[in-house]
Amino acid sequence: SSAAGAVAVSPDGSRILVAGHEPMLLDARGGGVLARMGEGGAMQLGLIGEGRGAAFSPDGSRAFLDEGTGSTVLLDGASGKELGSLDGGRARFSPDGKLVATQDKRVVRFWDAATGKLVGGQATHQAPDASWEGVSFEFSPDGKALLTCLKESIQLWEVPSGKPLGKIAYDSETRMAIGPLEEAHFLPGGNAILSVTWARAALF
Repeated sequence: SSAAGAVAVSPDGSRILVAGHEPMLLDARGGGVLARMGEGGAMQLGLIGEGRGAAFSPDGSRAFLDEGTGSTVLLDGASGKELGSLDGGRARFSPDGKLVATQDKRVVRFWDAATGKLVGGQATHQAPDASWEGVSFEFSPDGKALLTCLKESIQLWEVPSGKPLGKIAYDSETRMAIGPLEEAHFLPGGNAILSVTWARAALF
């Protein structure tokens, strides 16, 4: 056994992906090890960390490990074979599984989940303070848009071009009264956005 930072189960329930100091792909039914990451490829080159995230694509054909080192490792979801290293962390698959989005400070990039290649443009969240980092992000249910959220604003982007689609911003007085934005999410159907601060939740 080893310390696991994050785990993910494949959509069909047959495999378990474990992130952490000994990342591996396990047979969920038999308990055997299908693959150990770090025995070659990008993860052997210092990309193993505390295991911040792990996920399978909706069809289980792809997976990723976010080891908290600033890069995300794209994997074959069946064999655990490493397919590439993607710049940025806190990764998410698009709803159709064709794209992976990664975050680096205030920038979100889009990657082809089949090839690991960078596609389209990038979404760069604009903020009044250049020191603000750690933008959160989420795909819309149909995968055609992305929202980013950071302290005083929610910004919307076209996927995968990164073209700006709109912005919801709180002025400084409102932010002082209700606190900075902590998170934002699309509601099912994608027709509304829920924003959350320490004092209030709001729908847009």
